[in-house]
Amino acid sequence: MAKLADLGFSTDIISETIVSTYNSDGTSNAAPMGVIMKDSNHVIMNIFDSSLTYQNLSIKKQGVINITNDIEVFYKTAFKETNTNGKLPQEWFECSQIVDAPEIIFSDATVAFSVLSTKSIGEKIQTLCRVEQITARETYPKVVCRAISLTLEAIIHATRVKFFINNQNERKETDYLTDLIHVYSDVVNRVAPNSVYSLIMTDLISRIDSWRIKP
Repeated sequence: MAKLADLGFSTDIISETIVSTYNSDGTSNAAPMGVIMKDSNHVIMNIFDSSLTYQNLSIKKQGVINITNDIEVFYKTAFKETNTNGKLPQEWFECSQIVDAPEIIFSDATVAFSVLSTKSIGEKIQTLCRVEQITARETYPKVVCRAISLTLEAIIHATRVKFFINNQNERKETDYLTDLIHVYSDVVNRVAPNSVYSLIMTDLISRIDSWRIKP
């Protein structure tokens, strides 16, 4: 079996993944999630207590970490409204053979896990998980494009902007993050014009404007 380190995980470093779980109605859910390797057999996730992912893990106690470099998947799982009918395509998923959770069928690798314990840390819940099985597919190496990392960073920033954009107490941070997203968009349009990354950035900026409560 592959090891966490083989997938690029390192101790105390946040790695960007997509965590999939089952909703209470049996449908599949997925959302971007920063994952920290505690040791070779355990990972930590700090999850918003209001999120559907946390609610699902509270009930099922199991999930799957999906590893992918497909930025469009990060975008569509972060902002469900970008999908047809505002819902994730259920054909993306299949049931894990190891845990009671779905996995994304086109992931480069998956990490099935079980929840061991949780601890409240401010607005998030620190969730300690045990790795049950790692499955990795053979993939070709890919060249580095700045648009990939910048688009991912913009998506992550935007999840926080959406949460706080109409909270006056968080105005300074949301304005700062929004400005960063615009800077990233300029770079993406320069290094990857007319690409999926530039399309995502254009759509994302438009959505940020729509999230503001109009006076």
